[in-house]
Amino acid sequence: MPKLHKNVRVAFAQLSEGRGLLCRQFSRSDDATHRGENYLYFRVMDGKKIGTASAKFLIQEGLVKPCSDGLFEDTPQTFRTVSPDEFDDFKERYEAV
Repeated sequence: MPKLHKNVRVAFAQLSEGRGLLCRQFSRSDDATHRGENYLYFRVMDGKKIGTASAKFLIQEGLVKPCSDGLFEDTPQTFRTVSPDEFDDFKERYEAV
């Protein structure tokens, strides 16, 4: 059975501590271009970096929801975490596969 990666759990916890807001910012930095598809990810409250792979997983799996504040509708800049209960439900389903 797969386990939900520790970094994903830590990233979600860090976001939850920081009012639940994740920001995605376009960048041409090495980190952004090599791993983040030209994006960097950080916590809105204080700018604390959130790991690229973890942030992408959270977005892809719907564990953070777009706040529809981007320049274009399909490219939001800010995402809000789902509730801790929703996260726990996802984790349980993910690890049951």
